Parts: sequence; C-alpha cells; structure tokens
Amino acid sequence: MKPHARNTFAILLVALLALAFPSRRARTQDTTVRLVAAAPENSTSVNPALSGDGRRLVFESTADLARAGGSPRFRAFAADLSAEPFAVSSLADSRAPAAAVSQDGASVAFASAEDLTGENADRDSEIFLSTAAGLRQLTHTAPADLSTRARDGNFQPSISDDGRLVAFSSNRDLNGANPDANFETFLLNLSTQKLTQLTDTRGIIGATDPKLSGDGSRLAFVRDNAQTSPPSSPTSPASSESQASSSRDLVIYDLAAKTFLTEVAGASNLALTPGRAASDDGTRVVYSAETSANASQVFLYDARNGVTRQLTKLSPRATDVPLDATISGDGSRISFATRRSVVGGNSDASVELYLCDIPTNQLTRVTDAPAQATAEVVSSLNDDGSLVAFSFPRVLAGSVSSEEFANDSEIFLASLPPRAPYSTNLKIRGGATPARDLPAGGSLAAGEIAVALGANLALSASQSQRLPDGPFPRVVKNTSVTVNGRAAQIFYASPAQVNFQIPDQTAGGLAEIVVRNHDGYESRATVQLTHTAPALFTDHANGTGAALALDAATLQPAPFDPHDANGDPRRVILFATGARHAAALSVSIAAHTFPVEQLIPSPDLPGLDELHVALPRSL
Repeated sequence: MKPHARNTFAILLVALLALAFPSRRARTQDTTVRLVAAAPENSTSVNPALSGDGRRLVFESTADLARAGGSPRFRAFAADLSAEPFAVSSLADSRAPAAAVSQDGASVAFASAEDLTGENADRDSEIFLSTAAGLRQLTHTAPADLSTRARDGNFQPSISDDGRLVAFSSNRDLNGANPDANFETFLLNLSTQKLTQLTDTRGIIGATDPKLSGDGSRLAFVRDNAQTSPPSSPTSPASSESQASSSRDLVIYDLAAKTFLTEVAGASNLALTPGRAASDDGTRVVYSAETSANASQVFLYDARNGVTRQLTKLSPRATDVPLDATISGDGSRISFATRRSVVGGNSDASVELYLCDIPTNQLTRVTDAPAQATAEVVSSLNDDGSLVAFSFPRVLAGSVSSEEFANDSEIFLASLPPRAPYSTNLKIRGGATPARDLPAGGSLAAGEIAVALGANLALSASQSQRLPDGPFPRVVKNTSVTVNGRAAQIFYASPAQVNFQIPDQTAGGLAEIVVRNHDGYESRATVQLTHTAPALFTDHANGTGAALALDAATLQPAPFDPHDANGDPRRVILFATGARHAAALSVSIAAHTFPVEQLIPSPDLPGLDELHVALPRSL
C-alpha cells in the first residue's frame, strides 16, 4: 500500500471509530440533613461559612442563640461541629454577611459597620478579625459623607487557610493609591502588617468579590465594567446593582508572579458566591453567568485542564434564586441552589440544593423541599466535599405553626456520601467491532486496537496525532489508559469513548484496563487476553457490513471483479487488528477459504494489520 494512502486511511479509520454516547449522569441522593441550631420560628439564620476541616461553622441569625438578650437583630455566631449537639457561641454583635474562615476555623474575617472594638465611631464598614486572642479591627477608614457611610468602606473579606492573608474590596483610599474611590482589591499580610492595593481601575465600578485561594497563591475577583458614579457618591458592592453592568470579567491574580489574567471576559451577569468560590490551590474558580435571558448557569474556570467548563444546562425561568455556587477546598465538588429542574422531580418549582461531583460528572439533589420553599440558599463545603452547611427555608425540617414562617431560613448541615473509588461501568470492545460486546468467553490480543466505552472519560472529543518521535500519545488532554499498569497509546478520546492500542508487551491472561479521566477519576474493566484475536474492519466502522478492502494495485475500494484486466487473480488488501501474532492466517469469502499471502503491520497506525490476499478464480 502506498505511504500516502496508508496515512489517509489511518486518519479516516480513527475518525470512523468515534461513536457518540451520553455522558451526563444524574440522580437524587438520600442524605441525612440536620439542623445546626433550632431557632425560634420568628427568626432567620443565613450565610453559613464552613471551615476547611469541617469542625467550625460561622453564620448570622436574628435568633438570640447565645442568650445575650436585647432587641432582635442579626448577630454573628460560631458553631462547634466536632460533637453533637452542636455548641453555638457568639462571635460578634454584628452582621457578618460574607464571613471568611481559615482552614481550622480559628480565624474569622468579616465586614461590619458596627463599633465592635471602640475604634469605629463613624460606622464606616470595616474589616474585623476574630481569633482566640480576641476581636481586632483591621482597617480604619472614614466614609466620604455621613449620608453614604452605609455604602462606603471595606467589604467581602477572604482569608487564606493559615489565616495569614486577608483580601477584601474597598472604595476607600487606604494607602494613597485610590483617590477616585473606585472599588479596588486589597491584600493585608497579617504577619508583616503590609497592606497592598492590588488593582487600580479607572472609570468603572472596579474590582469586587475577591476570593483568595487557601494556599494564598492566587486571587480571583470580578471586574465590573459599568461606569462609576461620581466620587462624591460611591457605591459599595452590596448596593451597586442599580449601576452594575451585565458585562463582567473574571480575573485571576498570581501573587508570586504579580500578573493578572482575564480568564473570562464580558460574561453576562457573572457572579461569585458570598462564600468560597476558589479551590485551595487556586486552579479552580466556580461562578454563575447567564447564557440567555433568565438562564443563569454554573461555570468552572479550570486551570488544571486549561478550560472553562459549563456544568449545568438549566432551562430559563423568570423567577429563581441566585445559584450561589460554592466549591470544596480540593476543587472536586460544587454545591448550588435553584428552583429550576436539574435532575428531574421538581415539578413544584421549590428551591433545592444540588451537588456536582466533578470527577464523576454526576449531579445529585441534596434536599427535597415542599413548594413553600422559595428563599435564597447559600451553601458552604468543607475541604473534601464530605460536608455541606447551608441556609434553607425552615419548612425543610417539618411543619410550621404559621405559613408566614415557612420560608424563613435556618442553618442545616448534611453529610454527603463519598464517591465510589472508581467506576465499573467501563466496557471494552475490539477496535474493529466497537458496536458489539465481546462474546461469552471472547478475548482480545496484545497489540490489538481496542475501544473503551463509558461516561466522563474525557472532557471533549480529541483525535490524536503521531508524536515527532513516532508513537501516538499516552496522555490526551489529561486522559490516559493503562493495561495491567502499562501505558497505552491513544488514538482518540471523547467523553464516551477512548480508542487505544493494547500494548504489545502485555502478557496473556486476565488484564485490567483503567481509563483515568481528566480529573483523575478511574473507570475499570477486565478482559481476557490471548496470543491472537483477529477481527476485520468493515465499511460501517462498527463490525457490520462488508469488509473494508482496497485493490492492491489501484487502491480503489470494492466492488471488485475476481480477475484483474489481465485475467489474473485480483489482489486486495483487507484491514484487521489482533492478527499479527498468528502462526497462520486464512480468509473465507463466500464459503471459499484461501491463505493470506502477506501480513504487513501498518506503519501509520499501531495495531492495524494489512492482509494481502489473492482472490481465487473460483469466485
């Protein structure tokens, strides 16, 4: 076969072998949900923030959970989750709408306009830090005017796992570099007491919603491209909705390199949750954005795989709650809430909390609420995604004495089932017969082209190209295949299918095939390997139809006359796999059996065998 023809055929063959199978799995899980603190029906508890180790929870409540007395108002509380019943204590006589908690829960940063330490008489919004040593006011600013003091100041703190770094947004001129009173992102190093203004925007609302990675290596924030109001009347992140544009950017700042990367530009109504939105290593950031009117979706900026992934495909709905998607510290799980149907079974349009397990690409519903539940839900995951704390309408816990209390929120905690260690739903088929299961007792051969079929095997479809040094790659967009621990060459990878060659060196017997996907999750199967297991490729590329054949002289496809122009037997090339180690080969056509004159391993596609035969005169 001519070299250029071989190469063309090899490329077409790999493309034809690609089949399409659905890859998204969804279900509702049976999860035990517990109340963190039973509050009176006429109270509201919101905005939970869970420590990375899952042992401490900070939230706000109008209930007097610490029995301090006084008029009903929002206060900040901390709950010790290490033992039940959970012990709840007072954190501050103040709101803490976006509290940030260190990995061990020992440090809590929050914004408050209260005079909590005697240093905030003007009631500007300041950043406070609560530790075992007590409560500290970290910033000291003044509002532009008494009439704007509720909107001026410092907001939305985020803290590193070790409690050493605190990032926040501010429209105050903290170090002489923000005279135009835009919202900028600042970083305070508590070890050195050094305050750094990281951003310097002009003519737009500015940089808000800073999210510091747990290891302190990266910072994500939102850049709102709307025009600012005059400096005499600046607007805080909490009250800027009337001026905010629908066009927002997601920007990542690398603290070591001191570089900014606009990872998402001009997204419609891009929003970050009040809590954790970045993984501990900063390589993953979860956010919501609209793909069309009234159709917000959950997205993941994923530097581990070099892509931005849309995790949901929700139908539009005019009335919904913010998705408020949050991420676990290890970046493997995401929780969010919506009134739209995600996995089915939500015909009453109640708000529900959902979990997206990224390695398995599986969506599950955590709650099962009645129709009265329609309030916003804010959730928080621990580092490994085994726990989720969330505010939810109290009707989730049972009946209420009056319907007016049904939609008031309480704080709940749920233990989430661990993911299976690996998937056993992988099917292995021969590369020449990808549409058919192996027959009972059937086997494949070392060196054979094979197909792995499953779900969530790769992020997207990708056809491999031969590497400069000869072989095909053994890792394609972070997807790999091993056979008894030996890496296999990959020809094609997609969410539902991976085409690969069983390594020639693999010994016969039972072999374990493992497909490791882009997120490190494995799908496993076992097959029997023998010395030879020949199979012909067909023109349907699935094991059915006529054998794929070319005239050896003209390289034209069938149909053929058994004799050539000179009346001699026509020689043709058939394409097979799993045949090269056979001691002898023969071909049957229309009940006629005749030998294979020559077997030539293809130089263009590992595992592809060219069988040269002469058609007998009897045909």
